[in-house]
Amino acid sequence: MLPIAEVLNELNDATAALISDLDGLTDAEAREPSLLPGWSRGHVLTHLARNAEGGTRLLTWARTGESSYEYLSVATRAQAIEDGAHRPARELVEDVRRTAHALTQAAAAVPPDAWQHTITWTTGQHTPAEQVPESRLAEVLIHHVDLDNGYEPGGWPARWTAQMLDRA
Repeated sequence: MLPIAEVLNELNDATAALISDLDGLTDAEAREPSLLPGWSRGHVLTHLARNAEGGTRLLTWARTGESSYEYLSVATRAQAIEDGAHRPARELVEDVRRTAHALTQAAAAVPPDAWQHTITWTTGQHTPAEQVPESRLAEVLIHHVDLDNGYEPGGWPARWTAQMLDRA
């Protein structure tokens, strides 16, 4: 497994590229279909923002020891995405930017020994907190492609791509 600092660097780079590609997104473009069936770009962006919030809650749990949650439930997650998907483009982009920054701050606050604290995902899976940045990296990279705005899998980091291919 890659050291957490390196995963966080990859995540920061991927997030910066995503946010850069969102500059100038129009309301009409936000309503256009993504590569995910039934989801517009607004759905994907809302999902990315809610996912960052979930990751922030899990990292706060690891840091404080007070159990929290990624999402209250799968249904709550789906409803939050639907509720937020139709906002103006500038709100969608700011939501992604703000929540990504909060996740970065939460990761910076995790002490080295807390990365091994066990957290529980919405699906019930138990893992060390160090899985949160890896999971978030996958969300950012894959959904960046799903936005169908010119970013393609060829832009994925070689290390991450090789790791995903091994898992697949």
